[in-house]
Amino acid sequence: LSLIGTFFLMLLFGFSINVSLLMNLEIIIVGSAIVLALFAVRFLYLKLFLKSNIFPELFYMPRGLITILLFYKIPSHYQLSAFNEGILFFVVLSTSLIMMFGAVFYKPEKGKPLPDEYFE
Repeated sequence: LSLIGTFFLMLLFGFSINVSLLMNLEIIIVGSAIVLALFAVRFLYLKLFLKSNIFPELFYMPRGLITILLFYKIPSHYQLSAFNEGILFFVVLSTSLIMMFGAVFYKPEKGKPLPDEYFE
């Protein structure tokens, strides 16, 4: 059931967004600043609390369904007129791509078992 809901939500979001918005320099700059801020906060959080190797956990920060749902649930009188939907699309798309590349290209050390503290 969740897979079907995810599919239709992403389908609706995909049809509602204009892909040409990604060519807007303002959207790229603001979206990149948001993604960098998200990674900086995540890096500091993982470095302070995990205190071990933070890879690949640093790359796993999905911004997808819940972000889109929360964005569309904002009442119209609270919406910012200056905020462009393309920024949301850029952030969701770029964090998804970073997550994908982080998972594909991360190579754990072979033959080295994880410490017991990792599973606590």
